[in-house]
Amino acid sequence: MALAYQTLASSDQAGALVTGISGAEAALLAATNPAALVGYFNSALVSALQGLPEQTRVELDISGWTVAGQSLASYAAQQINSAWASGRIDYNGEAVQPWPEYPTQVAWGDDSTATVTIRVLKAQWEAILFVAIGILVVVAVWILWDNWRSPSTPWTAQVAYQQGTTPPLTGQGVLAWAARNWAWLLLGAGVLAAGPWAFRQFRRLREEETQYASEFG
Repeated sequence: MALAYQTLASSDQAGALVTGISGAEAALLAATNPAALVGYFNSALVSALQGLPEQTRVELDISGWTVAGQSLASYAAQQINSAWASGRIDYNGEAVQPWPEYPTQVAWGDDSTATVTIRVLKAQWEAILFVAIGILVVVAVWILWDNWRSPSTPWTAQVAYQQGTTPPLTGQGVLAWAARNWAWLLLGAGVLAAGPWAFRQFRRLREEETQYASEFG
């Protein structure tokens, strides 16, 4: 069955992919405490990832893999896949899980757009971003981080799900669902609000029925 896609967050909506520290600082942190780099990713992206159900298929498309005018996208994807296959890319000891459709890789490179596509399942949500950080750990190309600090560098995060099934809900997704189903929510709220009153009415009728039966039965 074909997959459908739902956008979680993007540069068009949320701005730069990373903020807070320079590429040189990121490279140093990648060598000493790479997990800390997760804290510098876009807050809208982080919130969207945190709100996903476990085992959701997540795709992160990141552009800006260019150094000295040359695309490193294919090379970066190869390095990420090699490091992942050898167990060098995990998060707190937990293996990064690939999509079931692509069990042998987690990254793809497109040199025509200098874009790397990362596809993983949500387990620990930070592991998704840690794959992106992986290239800094493997080859220490700090220029990439500076490229990602630019609001004009495109990135998009999406979830994929089987067509015909309900897409995973994030915090934003819950609000969208509520907007589409406001009438049912209002009816449900009305039923809940009326519950105590209905119960009292039912109990009064039963008491009257019992009293009538004892007097005239």
